[in-house]
Parts: sequence; C-alpha cells; structure tokens
Amino acid sequence: MEGRSDAGVVIIDDTYNSNPAGARAAVERLVAAVPGRTVVVTPGMVELGRIQAEENRALAAFVASRVSDLLVVARTNRRALLAGGSRGTARVRAVSSEGTVDAGIGIDYGLDWDGGTWDRIWLGSTEEGLLGVSFYLQRPEPWVITLWGAVTHSPFLTMTERFDPSLTFDLRELAEGPLAMETTVIISDADGQIDEGPYTLTISLVGIEDVEVAAGQFTGTAHLHLTAEEPGGYVAETDVWIDAEQALVRLAPAHIWESLELATLWSE
Repeated sequence: MEGRSDAGVVIIDDTYNSNPAGARAAVERLVAAVPGRTVVVTPGMVELGRIQAEENRALAAFVASRVSDLLVVARTNRRALLAGGSRGTARVRAVSSEGTVDAGIGIDYGLDWDGGTWDRIWLGSTEEGLLGVSFYLQRPEPWVITLWGAVTHSPFLTMTERFDPSLTFDLRELAEGPLAMETTVIISDADGQIDEGPYTLTISLVGIEDVEVAAGQFTGTAHLHLTAEEPGGYVAETDVWIDAEQALVRLAPAHIWESLELATLWSE
C-alpha cells in the first residue's frame, strides 16, 4: 500500500506478509518515488525458518545501500538487522552534462576476504546482479592504506581487478613528494582470468583547500592527484578531495561522470 501523509511524506506500507523479494521491491519503489531523504522502518521478516537471521542481515545491508536511514523496531530480528546495517553509509551525487544521479556509498569493516580481513568501500550495491563497485583495503596503522583491488558487478557480468602484490602506501610521506607504486593487476570474470599486466599508481598532494559539494562546505580538505598507468598503455587521471571527518567528499573526473561528490553526510 502506498500513500502520502498530510505533510507530503510518501509512505509505502509493506508490513503485511513481507518476504525478501517483496521487501526489496518496496525499498526500490521508495527510492524511485522520493528524491530526498528516505527512511525504512522495520521489525524485519518472520516465519522464514533457519534462514530468517541470514535474510534479515541481507535485507538490512540492502536497505543501507539504498536509503538514508534504517530504523529497527521490536526485538525479534534486532540483532540480525543491526549486524547487516552496521556500516558507515552516505549518499553521493554523480554529475554530468546530462544531469545528476544519486547513489548509495558505504564502508563495511572487518570482512573475511581472499584469506584475510579487509574493509570494503562500496558504491551502488554489493549484491551480484545489481550495479555496483566494491574496493577492498586494509588500514594497518593510521594514514597507511593497503589496496587489494576492486570488484565491479552489473546485471550482465562480474569483473575483478586484483593487485598482486597489494599496493601499500603511507599518506604521511606525501609531504615529501609524490608516491609511486608498481604492481601487477590481474583481471578476471566469472569464467577465470582474462588479462594481467603492469600497473603503476602515483599519488601527489596538490594542496589543502576548501571545497563545496552537495552535502555542504568543507574547509581544509586534502586535494590529491592520482595517475594510474594500466595495461595496454592506458593512463587515467583524477583528483580527490578528502575531509578528516567525512573522508572522500569529491572525485573528478569519475569514470564517465564529470564528478562524484558527497550528497549527504556519513552516518554510522
């Protein structure tokens, strides 16, 4: 059931006999209907037997990737829902000459991945068959970052780009000059490895700047310039603005987009 309150709030009621597919469809309807802040209020799903906890964790993770806020009510599925939603989340805005598109962005902490424990930064969705990209990294100590690579998925394919060895750099060293790291990138899809070749990433500090994005004005952000030299001689360059509290606030250019910028503040 869908309606609108006297205050103009769009309400989608999917509480009766909700199931995993129906709950996700209701969330997608909400996102499509509301361009601004979106909130999902749920006690979770019941009568799912042995898969109930797993399905509620997956639902919370899905909701966190789509909407602004998740409000958990009642106690039956509280632990599973909180576990699935225990991620930092925000919204980003992709800008081009054709217009803008908003999407979810987030970070999951301490995931078991490729024989180790990694954090995952994702854009869009983390579910196979849906459009999204996930970056895997470790932070062994403050300002030190190790990059594993990325997994991109869509309704048509899943593509993995893994660094061998992983790239590790200390951002504190940027004050002394650009950081250049070399490795091999291995590219594979669901059928196995399809390519590999040399990869060089160079990071330089442009300066400390104030920047304004959809989420507001940020002062004292670190402006970094990244150059990636990939197999086949392809060179990609982009600029990144990083805030001490809100992390990535702007990326330009961003693949096919002129820029990708923070649209809402990060929440835990």
